Amino acid sequence: MIEKILKRTMRLFLFAGFAKTNTDEIAKHIGISKRTLYRYYNAKEKLINAVFNFLKEQITAQHEAIIKDKSKDPRQKLNEILLIVTKISFKMGKPFINDIQNFRPDLYMMMKEFRKERLRRLADIIKEGQESGIFRKELNRELTIDTLIAALDGIINPKYLSETTFSISSAFDTVFNIFIHGIESEKSNSQLKNSIVHSHPDAHILFFKSWISTQNKTSRRMESSIFKA
Repeated sequence: MIEKILKRTMRLFLFAGFAKTNTDEIAKHIGISKRTLYRYYNAKEKLINAVFNFLKEQITAQHEAIIKDKSKDPRQKLNEILLIVTKISFKMGKPFINDIQNFRPDLYMMMKEFRKERLRRLADIIKEGQESGIFRKELNRELTIDTLIAALDGIINPKYLSETTFSISSAFDTVFNIFIHGIESEKSNSQLKNSIVHSHPDAHILFFKSWISTQNKTSRRMESSIFKA
């Protein structure tokens, strides 16, 4: 029951925020009575804290399972983890982002630190790829990850989404493939260069449009996302 409560409440909070969402709405969204909700969480603040911890645990578990999977090479690991991050970011509505910044700055800071921790793990994947000869050894790992995150942030920007004909999945695949093609070692690159960017004739345009879209966000918006440092 606890997992059901946390999963469904998390979806509700990501979309609608939590400041103006009352316990009646929460219970209705979960599909339980208000009395049952209070049996597990007798205060809204306790539920909010539990949902945030649940979100962190879910993300960490998924990421670590991918990172430790020896059957996947670094390219696959980056792809799968960043797809998870992109999907979660896409689900975050403006009310949620505003709420954590304005009403729960403690959670906002906690999630910023959590994001930094997750990005460090992505840098570890870049390091793994460098050591195995898949990625170029001269790459600055942290800057490489920051650049990729910035490009992916661009494709989930509402302004970009309202103007493009690309689907989220198509945009993600194209941006990721172009990026990976750019950081691969010469040996690894030559093996894949005929299969990376031919999925769409305007792939290079999509990459730069998504990057420019990111640069055009306001500084407030960039500071507000929990997946930004």
